Amino acid sequence: MNHPPAPAKRDPPERKGKNKVPLGKAASVVKMGRNQLVTFGFLVLIVSLIGMRGSREIVRFHFELGRLFSSQGKWDKAINEYRKAIHLERDYVNARYALGLALTAKGGWDAAIVEYREALRLDPSSGKAHYALGLSLGANGDLDNAGNEYTKALTLQPDLEEVRSNLRNVLREDPDPEGTVRERAKALPLVTQFAAAHNNLGIALSQKGEIIQAIAEFHEALRLNPTLGAAHNDLGIMFYKQRDLDGAVAEYRETIRLLPDYAEAYNNLGNALREKGNLDEAIAEYRKALAIRSDYSEAHNNLGVALAARGDWEKAAVEYRKAVALNSYFTAAHYNLGVAFAAKSNWNRAIAEFHQTLGLEPEHIDAHYSLGLALAAKGRYEEAISEYRRVLPQRPDFAEVHYSLGNALEAKGNSRAALEQYRVACQLAFNNSTICTEYKRLLQKLEQ
Repeated sequence: MNHPPAPAKRDPPERKGKNKVPLGKAASVVKMGRNQLVTFGFLVLIVSLIGMRGSREIVRFHFELGRLFSSQGKWDKAINEYRKAIHLERDYVNARYALGLALTAKGGWDAAIVEYREALRLDPSSGKAHYALGLSLGANGDLDNAGNEYTKALTLQPDLEEVRSNLRNVLREDPDPEGTVRERAKALPLVTQFAAAHNNLGIALSQKGEIIQAIAEFHEALRLNPTLGAAHNDLGIMFYKQRDLDGAVAEYRETIRLLPDYAEAYNNLGNALREKGNLDEAIAEYRKALAIRSDYSEAHNNLGVALAARGDWEKAAVEYRKAVALNSYFTAAHYNLGVAFAAKSNWNRAIAEFHQTLGLEPEHIDAHYSLGLALAAKGRYEEAISEYRRVLPQRPDFAEVHYSLGNALEAKGNSRAALEQYRVACQLAFNNSTICTEYKRLLQKLEQ
């Protein structure tokens, strides 16, 4: 016969009154205050008086002793005590979480993950455990699951700064005067691991679209390790997405200072400078990226975009060709190459590139519209009309498409249909003189 699972065992309710310890801090690795030391001494007295016969008191004794060792940075001893408590009471959720923190403090990410998951099995509503698990998964490079755990933590506890602050305690300077030189030497690598973990968690969050939370994690990574170049670059990407171009430029420049051979940072800096309108500076940064990595297809494409913005279509086409030669599946580069050909009235090659773009991304709306323009330029109006009609369901308020469709319909002799498209285009373009002139011209012609 199957029995229902036993409920998770929790700590007994704390004493009521002003000295009640908040639940959120029950298992935090924090420095013991006077009340905690009194509690600890009281437990020692109880254990000695009952002759170690009360099982619950023994469990709590090991747990509190583990917390004391944690507050002193004696992680091995703390781990030993938490495990003793768990051996006696396997479903002791606070001990599971505290053991995870202690293992985290030793850089034992895999073992910590096991304990955090056990803590969450016992208490799925623990925001701090979800966060700690996400951090550990991030340290192991499991970005998808790291981001999922962070999202759960944020749902359960919207302000994660207190949780993040409690985790910082495992990295504070070791107060143990008896700690060996070898043990103290482990502190710097551990800080580096924690910084990388926060950075990975930030990447996971950015992939989920959680930009604000990602920025918080990148800042935490840099608080721990200000020389982590990758975190500066990742923070710059977040600023760029938020259109904080000055902030992005500052972070990319710091990345380059720390990692002068990091081609991606030069490319990203070029993007931010281009968005700021500094085309010459952007072009210089793209070329620096390509000097480091000549096979960097994204930098070739971005250099082409900057050259095109300066009106240098032939040089832009050269860069786009290099990009698609390196990556034949590079949709944006194929499209941009088509635009460069169209700008030089090389319609056949433009049409070929737009078809290539649509072969890779059939719903590329700009490619459908540009293909329509190129086909119309070649006098292939029926095909152009087909392309324009593909665009309108996605962009019904795009005045230029209505106008271009009107042109193609008029060229095919369908004046009434053309007039309607000109009318809609004029209305959408807020009486744009060029578009509305065509409407008035055709209207007068049809009224004669």
